[in-house]
Amino acid sequence: MKICYDGIGMSHFTNTGLYSYTFELLDRLTSLYPQAQYKVISNKDIKPHALLGKKVDFHKIDLNRKRNNYKLLEEYITKNNVTIYHSPNNGFSFPDKKVCKYVLTLHNLLPLSYPRYVDRKYYNKYKSIVPISLDKADKIIAVSNFIKNEIHTHFDIPENKVIVVYPILSRMFTPIDQEVCNYQLEKKYRIQGDFLLYTGSIHERKHLDLLLIVFRRLLPHYNNLKLVIAGNNKGKKNVYYLRLKELARRLGITSRIYFIGLVNYRDMPYLYNNALCTITLSDYEGFPISSLESLACGTSVICSDTSSFKEILGKSAVYIDNRDIYSFEKALFKIIQEKNTDFKKTSVDVLRHKENDSIRQLVRVYESIG
Repeated sequence: MKICYDGIGMSHFTNTGLYSYTFELLDRLTSLYPQAQYKVISNKDIKPHALLGKKVDFHKIDLNRKRNNYKLLEEYITKNNVTIYHSPNNGFSFPDKKVCKYVLTLHNLLPLSYPRYVDRKYYNKYKSIVPISLDKADKIIAVSNFIKNEIHTHFDIPENKVIVVYPILSRMFTPIDQEVCNYQLEKKYRIQGDFLLYTGSIHERKHLDLLLIVFRRLLPHYNNLKLVIAGNNKGKKNVYYLRLKELARRLGITSRIYFIGLVNYRDMPYLYNNALCTITLSDYEGFPISSLESLACGTSVICSDTSSFKEILGKSAVYIDNRDIYSFEKALFKIIQEKNTDFKKTSVDVLRHKENDSIRQLVRVYESIG
């Protein structure tokens, strides 16, 4: 069996969740299902990772993603007798013709559930491509039961066509010696002392303005406390980022906030390990990977009582209404005072134990259609 993947996460979006999703999938598959042949294509060069070694063939194809022209991919699949083509990015890269079995991973339906949070161009692209891809796919991988339910809410798709397979959590997210973390964070980001952490997209649906307001309310009680915000603030996200910078100025907390931009993925364990807690106030997450990574490092999580959070994190996190300043402030006070002494990692242990089960489940999907 020859399985081909769109490598856009590895070629275009390094240090993001899509990169992690694709890499961890390939890493585990090549170990647990070595009898298959694995190929990864993209329109940019992908630097082969040492852990993947010679187990995966990487190929550059001159795809025209802006015009959604995948004719060359179609030819590649046919020429190389590919059995299954897997699009990990919501099915944005299926060829027009059905030249092999197709699988896609659906991470979110944000444009359909919260259209106000996406621009018109992306909304139109999503609505024109994703429904066709879902129809064309032989199997759809939903990253959570929440996403599976969303699919059936928005589309008339047979129940047995959608399979829930949780993403794999990288092994690098684990407790690390604090001295090592101190050294790395001071050296690379000039971060010292106690801090709260947000990591993810700099987007209004994440309610970072509320985070800044509540952080300001804490400062009279914690003189040296800082807030670290790690995430891409370029391009379309720059407008909201500048609004946050202005809000920080008006609140008088500019010197206490570290906007450190997009962080090297390998540095994330240092941030999680040294944070007092990780905060995610998002309205919508298909799978809350950053919260899970934080918990795996032994650091508490405060998150919204929305979308997939409770399904994935269970009793391991503190849940709040992401529009309630007072409950958020109270939860933060409690966690800072306890400094993770009441930390529970039940959900993380369970998911780590079941990671190989997820891969085996995906293999069964491949074998059922291959």
